[in-house]
Amino acid sequence: QQAKKGYSLQSQVDACTQYAQSNGYTITKIFTDIGSARTLDRPNFKEMIKFCSNKENNVKTIITSKFNRLCRGEEGYIELSAFVQKNDIKLLTAYENNSDESNTKITIIKKYLNSWIDAKS
Repeated sequence: QQAKKGYSLQSQVDACTQYAQSNGYTITKIFTDIGSARTLDRPNFKEMIKFCSNKENNVKTIITSKFNRLCRGEEGYIELSAFVQKNDIKLLTAYENNSDESNTKITIIKKYLNSWIDAKS
């Protein structure tokens, strides 16, 4: 069903890659998970968190196709918000608006609420 809407895993990787290249970001590593973003208990999500937490990897930005492709649900958004703020990592999306305030708790909560509203409609 996601492939029909243009959200296949490869489409998402392609969109993120294009966004990174168009905006001057260097791609260090690509993480993909087959499974629902409703849980943070996904092998490659955990690997991404571990990789990004390692200061030697010098990760400054995470790019996802849409915010709800990375996580869903209050717990996930709260945990992700705390993680990016603690590690001074910018969280950007290929398909959604990326303001200068994209990492503030308020903006992350707004993205969560917008994702929740989209899922209900």
